[in-house]
Amino acid sequence: MLSEISALYKGRIRLFPPCGADRPPEIPKALYDLLRISDGIAETMPDPAGGGDLTISWVLYPLAQMLEETAFYREEYGLEGAAFATDGCGNPFLMKPGGSIVCYDAIDGTETAAAPSLADFFCRE
Repeated sequence: MLSEISALYKGRIRLFPPCGADRPPEIPKALYDLLRISDGIAETMPDPAGGGDLTISWVLYPLAQMLEETAFYREEYGLEGAAFATDGCGNPFLMKPGGSIVCYDAIDGTETAAAPSLADFFCRE
């Protein structure tokens, strides 16, 4: 799936050292399998001043942030599912217990289907 993510972002991603923690029960195996490759995946862009790349957003949160965001949306809004990224406007993407992906809009309190699975979510071109 990492090659699909890289293609989706035209290679503009940054990987991190693999997550070494055990899988927490609230994190689905599909998300954890990615974290075991890279504890978070960042989207990047070229630094306009030269000198490398700038991180602009998370494609996949690191485990610690995923746990924090998941707990927040569960406690604040009563949502089920693991929060693993946002849509760039602050609305979280959640992987539901059945494996589907939704985007939650906290302003109107609605969940919108984003993809039937994590693989479909990252293979959307």
